[in-house]
Amino acid sequence: MAAPGTINIEVVFALPERQKLVSLSIDQACTVKEAILESGITDEFPDQDIFSCSVGIWGRAVQEDQLLREGDRIEIYRSLLIDPRAARRQLAEHGGFMGRDSQGISQGQQPVNKVGESSGKD
Repeated sequence: MAAPGTINIEVVFALPERQKLVSLSIDQACTVKEAILESGITDEFPDQDIFSCSVGIWGRAVQEDQLLREGDRIEIYRSLLIDPRAARRQLAEHGGFMGRDSQGISQGQQPVNKVGESSGKD
């Protein structure tokens, strides 16, 4: 529980190879920008221009001067390298799938045999 006059929030930022979530107890009059500075995320990712990124709270875009509330999670959004629709189109042109393959298996997931079926490794 936060001390009187303070709120508990989280700040998150992610790169493909590394993610960071910082939990903070901050002044209840704190803005998104102030919380990002307080979190130390800018020091954790010095090669990233954090303040040129869009920000949101729980998936909803907000401005940096937005006041925070108890339980808010500030999400820092990097620019997309490629439009998701263009990526899907490129995959489809080469016979690829995004998300699940043609057998309904998520990428990176191994097929699971049904009970009684042989895996072929006997």
